Amino acid sequence: MRSLLRRLACVCGGSFGVVVVLATFFVALCGATFAQAETAWLGLVTRQNPLGGAEVTDIYPDSPAARTHAIHPGDVVIGIDKKPIGKPADLADQVRKSKVGQTLALSLRNATGVRRELQVRLSGRPDQQSLERLANQMEEARQKLLIGQPAPAFSFEPLRDHKPAPLPGRTRASFLGKPLVLTFFATWCGPCLREIPQLTELQARYPQARVLALSVEPKDVIRSAIAQFSPGYLVGQDPGRGAYDSFFVGSYPTTFLIDAAGIVRGVDHGDLETIEPILETLFRAPHGKTVVPPQTDRPSPKQP
Repeated sequence: MRSLLRRLACVCGGSFGVVVVLATFFVALCGATFAQAETAWLGLVTRQNPLGGAEVTDIYPDSPAARTHAIHPGDVVIGIDKKPIGKPADLADQVRKSKVGQTLALSLRNATGVRRELQVRLSGRPDQQSLERLANQMEEARQKLLIGQPAPAFSFEPLRDHKPAPLPGRTRASFLGKPLVLTFFATWCGPCLREIPQLTELQARYPQARVLALSVEPKDVIRSAIAQFSPGYLVGQDPGRGAYDSFFVGSYPTTFLIDAAGIVRGVDHGDLETIEPILETLFRAPHGKTVVPPQTDRPSPKQP
Protein backbone atom coordinates (compact mmCIF):
# COMPACT_ATOMS: atom_id res chain seq x y z
CA MET A 1 0.00 0.00 0.00
CA ARG A 2 2.82 2.40 0.95
CA SER A 3 4.70 1.60 -2.28
CA LEU A 4 1.53 2.22 -4.30
CA LEU A 5 1.01 5.65 -2.68
CA ARG A 6 4.61 6.63 -3.51
CA ARG A 7 4.00 5.71 -7.16
CA LEU A 8 0.73 7.69 -7.16
CA ALA A 9 2.56 10.71 -5.75
CA CYS A 10 5.16 10.52 -8.51
CA VAL A 11 2.53 10.18 -11.25
CA CYS A 12 0.50 13.07 -9.81
CA GLY A 13 3.51 15.36 -9.44
CA GLY A 14 3.50 15.10 -5.65
CA SER A 15 0.02 16.53 -5.32
CA PHE A 16 -1.10 15.41 -1.84
CA GLY A 17 -4.80 16.11 -2.54
CA VAL A 18 -4.84 13.95 -5.65
CA VAL A 19 -3.03 11.15 -3.85
CA VAL A 20 -5.56 11.21 -1.01
CA VAL A 21 -8.47 11.08 -3.46
CA LEU A 22 -6.94 8.20 -5.38
CA ALA A 23 -6.01 6.35 -2.18
CA THR A 24 -9.55 6.75 -0.85
CA PHE A 25 -10.88 5.36 -4.12
CA PHE A 26 -8.46 2.42 -3.86
CA VAL A 27 -9.54 1.59 -0.29
CA ALA A 28 -13.22 1.85 -1.27
CA LEU A 29 -12.58 -0.45 -4.21
CA CYS A 30 -10.90 -3.01 -1.94
CA GLY A 31 -13.79 -2.80 0.50
CA ALA A 32 -16.28 -3.45 -2.27
CA THR A 33 -14.23 -6.42 -3.43
CA PHE A 34 -14.16 -7.89 0.08
CA ALA A 35 -17.92 -7.38 0.43
CA GLN A 36 -18.48 -9.19 -2.85
CA ALA A 37 -16.35 -12.05 -1.55
CA GLU A 38 -18.65 -12.63 1.44
CA THR A 39 -19.50 -16.33 1.66
CA ALA A 40 -23.09 -17.32 0.88
CA TRP A 41 -24.91 -19.45 3.45
CA LEU A 42 -27.92 -21.77 3.31
CA GLY A 43 -27.87 -23.11 6.89
CA LEU A 44 -28.39 -26.84 6.37
CA VAL A 45 -26.59 -29.75 8.04
CA THR A 46 -26.73 -32.76 5.73
CA ARG A 47 -25.53 -36.31 5.25
CA GLN A 48 -25.42 -38.72 2.33
CA ASN A 49 -28.81 -40.25 1.52
CA PRO A 50 -28.65 -43.91 0.43
CA LEU A 51 -30.84 -43.12 -2.62
CA GLY A 52 -28.71 -40.11 -3.55
CA GLY A 53 -28.85 -36.48 -2.56
CA ALA A 54 -28.04 -34.48 0.58
CA GLU A 55 -30.36 -35.51 3.43
CA VAL A 56 -31.14 -32.76 5.92
CA THR A 57 -30.29 -33.70 9.51
CA ASP A 58 -30.42 -30.24 11.08
CA ILE A 59 -31.29 -26.66 10.21
CA TYR A 60 -29.50 -23.69 11.76
CA PRO A 61 -31.88 -21.31 13.55
CA ASP A 62 -32.49 -17.99 11.75
CA SER A 63 -30.80 -19.30 8.59
CA PRO A 64 -32.15 -18.91 5.04
CA ALA A 65 -33.33 -22.52 5.17
CA ALA A 66 -35.04 -22.01 8.54
CA ARG A 67 -36.81 -18.86 7.36
CA THR A 68 -38.61 -20.81 4.62
CA HIS A 69 -40.46 -22.85 7.31
CA ALA A 70 -40.71 -25.49 4.59
CA ILE A 71 -37.51 -27.54 4.94
CA HIS A 72 -37.49 -30.28 7.57
CA PRO A 73 -35.05 -32.93 8.84
CA GLY A 74 -35.43 -35.97 6.61
CA ASP A 75 -35.95 -33.93 3.45
CA VAL A 76 -33.39 -34.63 0.73
CA VAL A 77 -31.93 -31.92 -1.51
CA ILE A 78 -31.69 -33.48 -4.98
CA GLY A 79 -31.17 -30.38 -7.11
CA ILE A 80 -30.30 -26.67 -7.22
CA ASP A 81 -31.37 -24.54 -10.18
CA LYS A 82 -32.05 -27.71 -12.20
CA LYS A 83 -28.56 -29.06 -11.46
CA PRO A 84 -28.59 -32.50 -9.79
CA ILE A 85 -27.27 -32.91 -6.25
CA GLY A 86 -25.95 -36.42 -5.68
CA LYS A 87 -24.15 -35.90 -2.39
CA PRO A 88 -23.65 -33.26 0.36
CA ALA A 89 -20.42 -32.05 -1.27
CA ASP A 90 -22.39 -31.14 -4.40
CA LEU A 91 -24.77 -29.01 -2.33
CA ALA A 92 -21.91 -27.27 -0.50
CA ASP A 93 -20.16 -26.58 -3.82
CA GLN A 94 -23.24 -25.02 -5.41
CA VAL A 95 -23.89 -22.78 -2.40
CA ARG A 96 -20.23 -21.76 -2.28
CA LYS A 97 -20.37 -20.69 -5.94
CA SER A 98 -23.47 -18.58 -5.31
CA LYS A 99 -23.63 -14.97 -4.11
CA VAL A 100 -25.11 -13.44 -0.99
CA GLY A 101 -28.65 -12.34 -1.77
CA GLN A 102 -29.01 -14.79 -4.65
CA THR A 103 -32.21 -16.86 -4.81
CA LEU A 104 -31.78 -20.57 -5.46
CA ALA A 105 -34.41 -23.03 -6.65
CA LEU A 106 -34.09 -26.14 -4.46
CA SER A 107 -35.48 -29.49 -5.57
CA LEU A 108 -36.45 -31.56 -2.52
CA ARG A 109 -37.65 -35.12 -1.92
CA ASN A 110 -39.38 -36.01 1.35
CA ALA A 111 -39.34 -39.32 3.21
CA THR A 112 -42.27 -40.68 1.18
CA GLY A 113 -40.63 -39.81 -2.14
CA VAL A 114 -42.80 -36.78 -2.95
CA ARG A 115 -40.84 -34.06 -4.76
CA ARG A 116 -41.28 -30.30 -4.58
CA GLU A 117 -39.56 -27.06 -5.57
CA LEU A 118 -38.65 -24.29 -3.15
CA GLN A 119 -37.13 -20.81 -3.52
CA VAL A 120 -34.47 -19.83 -0.96
CA ARG A 121 -32.64 -16.49 -0.78
CA LEU A 122 -29.07 -16.91 0.51
CA SER A 123 -27.59 -14.73 3.23
CA GLY A 124 -24.02 -14.15 4.37
CA ARG A 125 -22.34 -16.80 6.47
CA PRO A 126 -22.23 -15.82 10.20
CA ASP A 127 -18.91 -15.53 11.98
CA GLN A 128 -17.55 -18.55 13.86
CA GLN A 129 -18.76 -17.40 17.27
CA SER A 130 -22.30 -16.92 15.96
CA LEU A 131 -22.22 -20.33 14.27
CA GLU A 132 -21.19 -21.97 17.54
CA ARG A 133 -24.04 -20.23 19.36
CA LEU A 134 -26.53 -21.41 16.75
CA ALA A 135 -25.10 -24.94 16.90
CA ASN A 136 -25.61 -24.95 20.69
CA GLN A 137 -29.23 -23.92 20.17
CA MET A 138 -29.71 -26.82 17.75
CA GLU A 139 -28.08 -29.24 20.17
CA GLU A 140 -30.27 -28.20 23.09
CA ALA A 141 -33.44 -28.31 20.99
CA ARG A 142 -32.75 -31.87 19.85
CA GLN A 143 -31.82 -33.03 23.35
CA LYS A 144 -35.04 -31.61 24.83
CA LEU A 145 -36.95 -33.89 22.48
CA LEU A 146 -35.39 -36.85 24.34
CA ILE A 147 -36.95 -35.79 27.66
CA GLY A 148 -39.87 -38.06 28.56
CA GLN A 149 -38.75 -40.67 26.00
CA PRO A 150 -36.89 -43.98 26.47
CA ALA A 151 -33.17 -43.35 26.50
CA PRO A 152 -31.33 -44.37 23.33
CA ALA A 153 -29.53 -47.69 23.53
CA PHE A 154 -25.74 -47.49 23.73
CA SER A 155 -22.70 -49.53 24.64
CA PHE A 156 -19.41 -48.50 26.23
CA GLU A 157 -16.04 -49.78 27.40
CA PRO A 158 -15.63 -49.50 31.22
CA LEU A 159 -12.26 -48.06 32.27
CA ARG A 160 -12.84 -47.33 35.95
CA ASP A 161 -15.50 -48.36 38.47
CA HIS A 162 -15.46 -47.11 42.05
CA LYS A 163 -17.56 -50.09 43.19
CA PRO A 164 -15.94 -53.45 44.05
CA ALA A 165 -18.70 -55.44 42.32
CA PRO A 166 -18.12 -55.48 38.56
CA LEU A 167 -20.75 -53.98 36.29
CA PRO A 168 -23.02 -56.76 34.98
CA GLY A 169 -22.87 -55.43 31.43
CA ARG A 170 -21.61 -52.70 29.15
CA THR A 171 -24.86 -51.38 27.70
CA ARG A 172 -27.70 -49.05 28.65
CA ALA A 173 -29.72 -52.10 29.74
CA SER A 174 -27.13 -52.75 32.47
CA PHE A 175 -28.55 -49.82 34.44
CA LEU A 176 -32.25 -50.62 34.27
CA GLY A 177 -33.73 -50.65 37.76
CA LYS A 178 -31.66 -47.73 39.05
CA PRO A 179 -31.35 -44.08 38.02
CA LEU A 180 -28.39 -43.21 35.81
CA VAL A 181 -26.57 -39.90 35.63
CA LEU A 182 -24.89 -40.02 32.22
CA THR A 183 -22.33 -37.32 31.53
CA PHE A 184 -20.30 -36.74 28.38
CA PHE A 185 -16.89 -35.15 28.88
CA ALA A 186 -13.45 -34.54 27.41
CA THR A 187 -10.16 -34.53 29.29
CA TRP A 188 -9.18 -31.17 27.73
CA CYS A 189 -12.43 -29.55 28.85
CA GLY A 190 -11.89 -27.34 31.93
CA PRO A 191 -15.56 -27.27 33.04
CA CYS A 192 -15.65 -31.08 32.73
CA LEU A 193 -12.68 -31.47 35.06
CA ARG A 194 -14.12 -28.97 37.54
CA GLU A 195 -17.32 -31.01 37.59
CA ILE A 196 -15.56 -34.20 38.77
CA PRO A 197 -15.79 -33.40 42.52
CA GLN A 198 -19.46 -32.51 42.13
CA LEU A 199 -20.24 -35.79 40.36
CA THR A 200 -18.19 -37.71 42.92
CA GLU A 201 -20.20 -36.11 45.73
CA LEU A 202 -23.44 -36.86 43.85
CA GLN A 203 -22.52 -40.54 43.53
CA ALA A 204 -21.68 -40.72 47.26
CA ARG A 205 -24.96 -39.04 48.20
CA TYR A 206 -27.06 -41.36 46.00
CA PRO A 207 -25.36 -44.78 46.13
CA GLN A 208 -28.50 -46.42 44.69
CA ALA A 209 -27.94 -44.48 41.48
CA ARG A 210 -25.05 -44.82 39.04
CA VAL A 211 -22.95 -42.02 37.58
CA LEU A 212 -21.35 -42.86 34.25
CA ALA A 213 -18.95 -40.51 32.44
CA LEU A 214 -18.15 -41.22 28.79
CA SER A 215 -15.46 -39.82 26.51
CA VAL A 216 -14.62 -40.58 22.88
CA GLU A 217 -10.91 -40.01 23.45
CA PRO A 218 -8.31 -42.82 23.32
CA LYS A 219 -8.26 -45.13 26.35
CA ASP A 220 -4.78 -44.10 27.46
CA VAL A 221 -5.82 -40.44 27.49
CA ILE A 222 -8.92 -41.22 29.56
CA ARG A 223 -6.94 -43.43 31.97
CA SER A 224 -4.39 -40.66 32.46
CA ALA A 225 -7.16 -38.27 33.52
CA ILE A 226 -8.61 -40.95 35.82
CA ALA A 227 -5.23 -41.38 37.52
CA GLN A 228 -4.86 -37.62 37.97
CA PHE A 229 -8.35 -36.71 39.18
CA SER A 230 -9.63 -39.98 40.78
CA PRO A 231 -13.35 -39.69 39.97
CA GLY A 232 -15.54 -41.59 42.43
CA TYR A 233 -17.81 -43.05 39.77
CA LEU A 234 -17.82 -45.19 36.64
CA VAL A 235 -15.82 -43.87 33.67
CA GLY A 236 -15.81 -45.38 30.20
CA GLN A 237 -14.99 -44.91 26.57
CA ASP A 238 -17.66 -44.42 23.93
CA PRO A 239 -16.26 -46.41 21.00
CA GLY A 240 -17.35 -45.14 17.62
CA ARG A 241 -19.23 -42.17 19.19
CA GLY A 242 -22.39 -44.27 19.34
CA ALA A 243 -23.68 -42.77 22.58
CA TYR A 244 -22.54 -39.25 21.66
CA ASP A 245 -24.48 -39.35 18.40
CA SER A 246 -27.57 -40.96 19.96
CA PHE A 247 -27.77 -38.20 22.59
CA PHE A 248 -26.90 -35.41 20.08
CA VAL A 249 -23.86 -34.30 22.06
CA GLY A 250 -21.91 -31.43 20.53
CA SER A 251 -20.48 -29.65 23.59
CA TYR A 252 -19.05 -30.54 26.99
CA PRO A 253 -19.99 -31.25 29.64
CA THR A 254 -23.47 -32.51 28.79
CA THR A 255 -25.27 -34.55 31.46
CA PHE A 256 -28.50 -36.55 31.26
CA LEU A 257 -30.62 -38.04 34.03
CA ILE A 258 -32.27 -41.35 33.13
CA ASP A 259 -34.67 -42.90 35.63
CA ALA A 260 -34.88 -46.52 36.75
CA ALA A 261 -37.34 -47.32 33.96
CA GLY A 262 -34.94 -46.01 31.33
CA ILE A 263 -36.77 -42.73 30.64
CA VAL A 264 -34.80 -39.50 30.06
CA ARG A 265 -35.84 -37.00 32.76
CA GLY A 266 -33.53 -34.04 32.30
CA VAL A 267 -30.40 -32.60 30.68
CA ASP A 268 -27.83 -30.06 31.85
CA HIS A 269 -24.92 -28.28 30.18
CA GLY A 270 -22.07 -27.14 32.39
CA ASP A 271 -23.87 -27.60 35.70
CA LEU A 272 -26.27 -30.01 37.44
CA GLU A 273 -28.92 -27.47 38.42
CA THR A 274 -31.72 -29.23 36.53
CA ILE A 275 -31.02 -32.91 37.15
CA GLU A 276 -30.10 -32.76 40.86
CA PRO A 277 -33.60 -31.70 42.02
CA ILE A 278 -35.16 -34.34 39.75
CA LEU A 279 -32.83 -37.02 41.11
CA GLU A 280 -33.78 -36.02 44.66
CA THR A 281 -37.44 -36.30 43.69
CA LEU A 282 -36.91 -39.81 42.35
CA PHE A 283 -35.51 -41.00 45.66
CA ARG A 284 -38.27 -39.35 47.65
CA ALA A 285 -40.88 -41.49 45.89
CA PRO A 286 -42.97 -43.64 48.28
CA HIS A 287 -42.33 -47.39 48.41
CA GLY A 288 -39.39 -47.07 46.04
CA LYS A 289 -41.57 -46.20 43.06
CA THR A 290 -40.32 -43.77 40.46
CA VAL A 291 -41.96 -40.37 40.52
CA VAL A 292 -42.28 -38.69 37.11
CA PRO A 293 -41.13 -35.12 37.77
CA PRO A 294 -42.38 -32.22 35.68
CA GLN A 295 -40.29 -31.52 32.62
CA THR A 296 -38.43 -28.25 32.45
CA ASP A 297 -37.63 -26.16 29.41
CA ARG A 298 -35.25 -23.89 31.30
CA PRO A 299 -32.31 -23.20 28.99
CA SER A 300 -29.03 -24.46 30.37
CA PRO A 301 -25.97 -22.21 30.31
CA LYS A 302 -23.11 -23.13 28.04
CA GLN A 303 -19.53 -23.23 29.20
CA PRO A 304 -16.68 -22.28 26.89
